Order: sequence, then structure tokens, then C-alpha cells
Amino acid sequence: MKALIIGALVLATVPQHKKDNEKLGDSYAKAALLAAKTIRADRSLPKYENGEALANRHTIEAINTADAEATTKSEKNVTAALNRIYTALLLHNSSRDFIETNYVISIRESNELIKNMKVDEAMSKDEKVLRMKAQEASCFDALEDSLRSRSSVIPNSCSDQAFTAASN
Repeated sequence: MKALIIGALVLATVPQHKKDNEKLGDSYAKAALLAAKTIRADRSLPKYENGEALANRHTIEAINTADAEATTKSEKNVTAALNRIYTALLLHNSSRDFIETNYVISIRESNELIKNMKVDEAMSKDEKVLRMKAQEASCFDALEDSLRSRSSVIPNSCSDQAFTAASN
């Protein structure tokens, strides 16, 4: 099956302030938490077809399910944040793939198993990869805690700036 269009890969920041901390409805919070967990687990790369960016259909469906449950402005804002976070994660996935490809090309080893082990070792020590992993863990841990408590506040660790800083 074809993936769904995710839109432009342009990141924008919409700050969320404490005064906007409206409690989320139970059904929305549950759908948003499931979407956040689905996004967190997604290691796919964006694909491009006819000039459009495409993404993992299961992740998009999880976000769309949360969107369908959204009835308040705060819930719609959380859904918009989930979309931004997913876009930022796709960019991290692309960066990781690029770094891994560089290691695959640069490591000279005829035995494929040994080469894969060396690539995995290099990836596990790469500073940029480690920064991205740490930032993602920080974002998703805080976001999942926020959604479990039915809070509409998006953690600062999930901001576009945090994702961009980790990938530089």
C-alpha cells in the first residue's frame, strides 16, 4: 500500500505556554499517546513521489486517529505538534541513514558479517547519532508523560529547535 502524504518538511514552532494547559479528553489523550508511541517507533525514511513527501502509512493513520478525536483547540494544537515531531523524526532518520551509509562505504571489509558489526559499532559511538537518540528519548519520555497526565503542554524537548540542534 502507498504511504500518505505528510506535507512539506518545513519545521515551524508554535510555543505552548502553561496557561494553555487545558486538560485533554480521555479518548483524545489515549489516541494521542498511541500516536506518540507509534511516531517514536517509526524508523522509516521519507520517500518522494511526484514531488510529494510520503511517510509510513501506519504512523500517519495513528496521527489521523488522534486528529479525528480532537474536539478542542488544545487537542488540535497537540495534533499539530505530533505532526511536527513526526516530520522532525523523519529528518533524524534520514540523517542517521546518511551517516550509516558513509560508514558502510568507508569501512573496508570483505566479510559482510564483520563489516556490519563494524558499522554497528561505529554508529553506536557516533556523537551525532548519540545526540539525536538522546534528544528523541528526552522528547518522547516527556511527551508520553504529559499525555498520560492529559496535559496539553508540549515539552520543550520536543521543539523544532531541540530536534535541529541535536542533528547539527
